[in-house]
Amino acid sequence: MRKRILTGLLLTISLFSLNGCGNMIMDLTAEESEQISEYAAAVLLSYDTGYHSRLLTEEEIAIAEAEEAAARAKQERIDQIAQAYANAEPEPTDGVSDSDPSAGDGANQSEEAPVVLADFLGLSGLDLQYTGSAVTNSYPEENEADEKGAFFAMRSTPGNKLLVLKFHMQNISNEDCMVDLLSKKVRFSVSSDEIEKTNMQVTMLENDLSTYQGTLAQGAGTDVVLVAEIPEAKALDIGILNLGVKCAGETASLKLQ
Repeated sequence: MRKRILTGLLLTISLFSLNGCGNMIMDLTAEESEQISEYAAAVLLSYDTGYHSRLLTEEEIAIAEAEEAAARAKQERIDQIAQAYANAEPEPTDGVSDSDPSAGDGANQSEEAPVVLADFLGLSGLDLQYTGSAVTNSYPEENEADEKGAFFAMRSTPGNKLLVLKFHMQNISNEDCMVDLLSKKVRFSVSSDEIEKTNMQVTMLENDLSTYQGTLAQGAGTDVVLVAEIPEAKALDIGILNLGVKCAGETASLKLQ
């Protein structure tokens, strides 16, 4: 039956393309020829069970464009962070350096004046307070990342956990405040009686304190984090944490309580 239909169609097109007298070709305009071709192609494809329309719906196009835009934004953020830290002084990954602000004699540190984190980072008009920590396998949590459509997410490697330090940054000035910690190339580290000095990771998280960029309106606030990876065996009891900070060539240490 299918062969008959196709044969009939082709025969119809052939007859339509010829004059009734002799073999003279009909004088068709370009538009008429195009219409005949499109019609023939559509009919042939309608009988082809292996053909599937390649036309995308508006929703599919919107999803594809959004995914492409997100991929471009991620790459741009990677390039921006890499460029900012390209000439930064590398931090030691093993052991404790002489200038390590998150480790040292506790008695000597207790004699020092308490460090106000916002002031040390040069965040004029802002208040920055530690609000707690969490030990997890991923950040943001998978269900939270799905709900918020997270720009970037982290997962711990086998045998390790993510230690997430949480802070709240508040604009306490009478005007909007522009925050650009990425340009400061701040280095953070964490340690405790249970955890050896560990550098906080520089990430693409939108709320990463070390790379945060944004404008806080008067009276507005936002939650920011620092993330490090620690051995799973140490994750059950992290103890009292010490945060080391290095900014503009200066170092400081503060207890997170």
